[in-house]
This record gives sequence, C-alpha cells and structure tokens, in this order.
Amino acid sequence: IGQVADGRLAWEEIENEQHRQDRGMSLHNDEHSVFVSRKSSARSLASDLREQKDIFKVIMREAYRDNCVICITGEAFEKLFERANMKRKSYQRLLDSIYIYARASPGQKALIVSKYQEYFAAAYKDDWFVGFCGDGANDSEALKQADIGMSLSHSEALLAASFNTTRENVSCLIDLFIQAKCSLETSLQNAKYVLFYSLLQFICVLAVYLKAIEFSNMAYFWWDLIIFVPLSVIMNNTAAVSRLNSKYPQTTLLNKELMVSLFGTLVICGAFVILLQNMSYGDSTNLEIYEIIKSKGDMGDFLFYRDTQPLVFFCSIFNLWAAFFFSRSYPFKKSVFTNKPVVAWVLCFTLLTLFLTYAKFLNLPYEFIYWNNKLFRTLTEDFSYVNNYVAVTALAVVVVYFVEKRVFERYVVAKDEMKVKKRKKN
Repeated sequence: IGQVADGRLAWEEIENEQHRQDRGMSLHNDEHSVFVSRKSSARSLASDLREQKDIFKVIMREAYRDNCVICITGEAFEKLFERANMKRKSYQRLLDSIYIYARASPGQKALIVSKYQEYFAAAYKDDWFVGFCGDGANDSEALKQADIGMSLSHSEALLAASFNTTRENVSCLIDLFIQAKCSLETSLQNAKYVLFYSLLQFICVLAVYLKAIEFSNMAYFWWDLIIFVPLSVIMNNTAAVSRLNSKYPQTTLLNKELMVSLFGTLVICGAFVILLQNMSYGDSTNLEIYEIIKSKGDMGDFLFYRDTQPLVFFCSIFNLWAAFFFSRSYPFKKSVFTNKPVVAWVLCFTLLTLFLTYAKFLNLPYEFIYWNNKLFRTLTEDFSYVNNYVAVTALAVVVVYFVEKRVFERYVVAKDEMKVKKRKKN
C-alpha cells in the first residue's frame, strides 16, 4: 500500500497475511489482476471474477460501493477507457477510485493526464487543474500534457516541465504551492499599486488644472523616477509564508475585492485633495501674493508662482506609503515590514520630502532653495500654513491605512474563509 509521509512515497507490505488482518484488508491475486479491499473478502471477489465475464462490472460495483481503491496498469487503463458505452458518471467514479498507476508507457501516462483533465473540466469547470511529477525522459509527454508539470531531475524531462527541482521527492510541491500563491498575490498587489499611483496622480493633476495651473516637470521626475519605479521593483522582494494553508488568492485583476479597495482608497484621497486645494486658495497670504502677481500682467511668470506645494507633498507621501497600504501579508506573504529595502526606501524618502518641504525656512544656499522651488512651486512663506497641510496629509495616511488594513483586508480574509468552507463542503 502506497502512502505519502514527510514528502516521500512510503510502501507498506501487504503480502503478509498478518499485515493485511491488522489493517482490516483482504487480498485477491491472480495472473491478470490484484485487488486490495477493506470491506469485501478475497473469497467473494474471487467468486465474482469467476462468474463475471466482464471484469469492468466487478470493478465498477466495488467502486460505487466505495469498497476498494484501484491499482491499474497503463495498458489496462488504455483498454478500459476504450469502452464506447461508458457513462460519464461511471467514468468519473472510476477515476475517483484509482489511486495507483503502474507500468505505464509515455503515451499512456499522457492519456491518464488527459482523462483527468476531461474529468475535472466536466465536474468542476475551471476551478481545478491537473499536475504531474516525473523524473525521467519517459515522463516528458505527460509533463507537457499536464496543466502543471514538475520535473524531479535534470534529465530531458525538464525541457517539457513547467517547473523543475533537484530534490528527489515530492516535498518540493509544497514549496511550489506556497511560492505560486505568493507570486499571484504579489502580481495583483503590484497591479493595484500601479493603478493607484496613476489614478491618484490623475486626480491631483485634474485638481490643479481646474485652477488653471500645472505641476512642474521636476515634480513628475520626482514621482516617477525617485518614488514609483524603485518601489514597484523592491516591493516584489517580500518573502512568502513558510507554511502552506488552504486559502486561495484572487486569480483575476478585475475582482470585486481589489476594485472596492482601490476605488475606496481613491475616494478618501480625493476628499483630502479637495480639502488641500481649498486650504491653498483660501490662505490669505497666498491670495495677497496672487493678486500682486496678477496685477503685473506677467502671464509668463503667472503659472510658475501659483502654489502647488500641498498637492506635490500629498502625492509624494501617498505614493511612498501606498507600498505599505497595498502589501497584503497574511495568508500568502510575510509582513511587508520584513522587506527591509521597502521600509528603508519609504522612511528615507518620507524624511527627505519633509526636509524639502521645510527647506525654505532653513538657512540654506540660494541655489538649493531655487531648485527646491522648481520642484514644489512654493507661493507662501507662512510656517503655520505648511504645518497645516503636512498635518492634513498625515491624517489622510492614518485614515487610509486604517480603512485598508482594518476594513478592506478583513473583508477579503472573511471572503477567503467562506470560499474555503464552500470548497470543503462541496
């Protein structure tokens, strides 16, 4: 009897009568077949085989009664499924009862895989896939046929397999499943981060366009090259969890959970953008300087002097901290805070952004202040005004982090647990 223990296929002797009695099993053996049964006696099976001309009827009777598991050779499997009159229900029940395949040629192995693919496609639609592990060149055809192929050697089989390993046992499948779930979750999170970055920038640009102004070119370089590109790369370094669990990640980009989380966060950010815009153009110092510049009629400098600092600061901070917002850890990945490059990058450039925001109040060289104004397009010199929009941005970060982690993620985890329970019930 074959069973998997600690990632290895272990065999238990059944030739000895005492071993069979201890396990509550009976054995029938003749020159054509071997039956191992937990409930039927060997004598009744032998009698049935002598009386029945069609062994298929005996096998199906025992399979429907759930009295046996079947060990079958590749040749027998091929002959068995040539029966044109086999009903789909019998076909599926038979596959459910076959636990061990032996002495199968490369073509027969591929046939076995294809039959399981047909079975799962009919029974479960797109929810299940067929995998195959092989360690030799004779497994290449089946590895290619399977939805997921795992080669356990460096032979020719690795050319046909989706994955390969140097381990000589099937324990690598656990690591494969863990990494596969982590990879899928990481892909969805990166897509979510890219969408958030683009849509938040669109909201901020639209807000300043409504005031007939625009961000500086340096602001776009700052967001794209300094913040977005590095974070979108190093966010992938968060490691997978160490143990496999029964939960499933989302498999499509346009799923309800991701869309609710993304657009819910954008709605909150949009509300804070409107608040910052009203703060900027309701500030008395800004209005006085604006009126002075407008009265000069110098439209060339007019666009430059309009204040975009609050939204540049807001967009910079959110593009940085979104790496934390959208890095879901449990149950597929470790915490994002274990990803040291991400933590270091976010903290360092958050501090640098704060430094550049308050740079005009420090005794710094004129050239530095000039290029800093090129980035932020600062209009006011009011210290309390800067403190106000920094405080509003900090409040927005806290609100979004709480909503994303405590509301949206808990909703997604609850949905995952319901799906697992439904699968187990089915």
